[in-house]
Amino acid sequence: MATDIAPLHRSDISRKIVNDYGRLVKQVEVNLCRIQDVGPSGHHQPYRVTGKSVVTKGDWEFPEGRDFRLSERLTAEEDDWIYVAGEVRAKGCVELLLNRISKLHLPPPRPISPPYRLHRPAFDALVKIGEPACGATIDRLRVEDNPENRLLMTELLTICPGNAEARLELEKARDRQPRDSDEWRNLDQAVEMASSQIGIEEALKALRK
Repeated sequence: MATDIAPLHRSDISRKIVNDYGRLVKQVEVNLCRIQDVGPSGHHQPYRVTGKSVVTKGDWEFPEGRDFRLSERLTAEEDDWIYVAGEVRAKGCVELLLNRISKLHLPPPRPISPPYRLHRPAFDALVKIGEPACGATIDRLRVEDNPENRLLMTELLTICPGNAEARLELEKARDRQPRDSDEWRNLDQAVEMASSQIGIEEALKALRK
């Protein structure tokens, strides 16, 4: 039976598939850059979300007051492109996905129940990308101001496929920082939390109260 691709040689078919895939991956990155209003690949600026006031409870920072909202919702368009980024394992989109790691679906399911990483498309996409996302996640966690983002990044590192040594990598990154720096403190907190999924879940629950 004749088909549209019958006249092509196998090598041509393979090249066409690869080229189409490459164009799709690039299209995902271009659209996420446009939506997030950041520069092209290689020029991403870290995206920070901060609240009105933060108080320290133990080793972690938690929001003060019920009007403090860390998790914003994604637009339908960005939600779609983030989903595609995960499905095609778009490694070039890791920084863009980290920008939205705590953002919820639009509209989010109610009530949101544990585990609190669920319903976050960028988190899901980063898990699908797997080990290639881990280095950038540690780099971002080192300087991340948003406590919910730091918690989610820590959990990502502990469950990410191909990253069995998450705690060891976090310890190495921490020990490269000056001990009195914010970077050291961020990574040290992550090292402590990486050993306990229950601890991460409880911290995320506290952030949402």
